[in-house]
Order: sequence, then structure tokens, then C-alpha cells
Amino acid sequence: MQHRQRWLSNYPFERFVTLTFAGQRNIKYVEAPLTEWKIDLLEEEAIQIAYIGVIYITDTQTHIHLLMLGKNRFGKTLLDVDGSKWEKRWTHGKAEIEQIENEIGADFYIQSHMSVNRPDSWTILGYNKQLLKQLRYKQTTYSVEDAVRLSLS
Repeated sequence: MQHRQRWLSNYPFERFVTLTFAGQRNIKYVEAPLTEWKIDLLEEEAIQIAYIGVIYITDTQTHIHLLMLGKNRFGKTLLDVDGSKWEKRWTHGKAEIEQIENEIGADFYIQSHMSVNRPDSWTILGYNKQLLKQLRYKQTTYSVEDAVRLSLS
């Protein structure tokens, strides 16, 4: 857990996103809707985004948890984006988009969901590693995949 906290503190994550898939337990069903939602967000908000996350399959459903950050050349970030609007745009189940409070940090959000939802299986997600590297506060020896694996241990 200590390694995960250290790794996560290297990035200015702005949002913790949970997306569910009503009644779905098939991981192959997840990728296309997520990509469509992400592209709509990129285009409509005119912002670059990056995320790390996990697709979880539990005994009742498939869902995604994402740590997201974003920016554009005019200084707009995901904190300037109306999260409730993008929750409503998710049509495959429930969506919850939370602002990450700096005092608490991204690890708090992972811990709060990991203690409730232990997955039967999981798959690591990542998007726009270049932006993650660009916005990183300091150098780290952990990869995105290492951080997610540490989250599950």
C-alpha cells in the first residue's frame, strides 16, 4: 500500500470515476462503450485526458474505476468540466464522477472502493501515458501497471 500511495502522489489526478454496466459480466462488452464515452468527452470539452484504472468483474456486475486528469492548452482541466453532465451521458449503467480532494489524495478513493468491491477478476486500463508522464510531479520507478497491481494487493 505504501508503494501505491507514493506512486499515486506523483500525479495530479482530478477525478475518480466509477462506471457500471447493468447486468453485464463480460469484459469484452466494456471497451467499446468506454471508448465512445471517452471520445465524446475529449471532443465536446476540447481537452486532453489521461487515466489509469481497472475493469472489475464481481459476482454481480462489471464496472470500471478510473483515476483521471486532463488539460488543454488554455489551462482548462477536468476540474472545469461538469461531472454530473458526463455521469448522465453514461447510458450503460450507473456513473459516479467524484472530484479528488488534494488533502485526501487518490489513494483514499482506491481504498474506499477496494474494501467494498473485491473483484473476481480484473483488467488494467490506461489511456494517454504521454500526458501522464508530462503532468507527473516527480520521477517514479513504478509503471502504471505496477501501481494498479499494488492497488489490488
